Amino acid sequence: MNREEFEDVWKKVETDYSSGSISSEHTLQCSLYFHLRASNDARRIFVESTIHLNGRQIKPDLMLCDDSKIHSIWELKFVPHGYVRHEGDIGKFKQLSDSIGSKYALEIDPLSGKSTDRDFQLTEQTIFVFAAVSQHDSVALDEGAVKGLLGIGQDTSLPFAHLAGSVNGRKVEFRARYFERE
Repeated sequence: MNREEFEDVWKKVETDYSSGSISSEHTLQCSLYFHLRASNDARRIFVESTIHLNGRQIKPDLMLCDDSKIHSIWELKFVPHGYVRHEGDIGKFKQLSDSIGSKYALEIDPLSGKSTDRDFQLTEQTIFVFAAVSQHDSVALDEGAVKGLLGIGQDTSLPFAHLAGSVNGRKVEFRARYFERE
């Protein structure tokens, strides 16, 4: 996905939210899945697939994969009436960024329910996407704060997209920012 595709999908999610169709993190996830599927049916979308990393299990909310590579990893938060706690999600990104080059079995065999032998690789081009809908003054909507937690702007910077939905009682504003590897 490029910058314009992120913006287009997030605008469609904003329309869903503004119409009252998104009422939880799960419906946010459903809206994103629907619009991502509609915008690019060449990529596979994995929902809450387990990544085994250093004896831990990490379950990103969404992962878009090309033929053999993980294109993007998505973490979502939805607290329009309050403040998002995002440190754990950003922590997942940091753990995953330390495993660039690793391969993960994400696909299951529909006949057995077990993982297939097909692996998807985390690469330096994998985009880490943090999407949050929260009160307008939530730290999770402050791209500088989120970038700081990720180390963006330092030698360890990652391709990163910050999708923010700001709610303040008078208006709703969604914005998308995309940062390439420096």
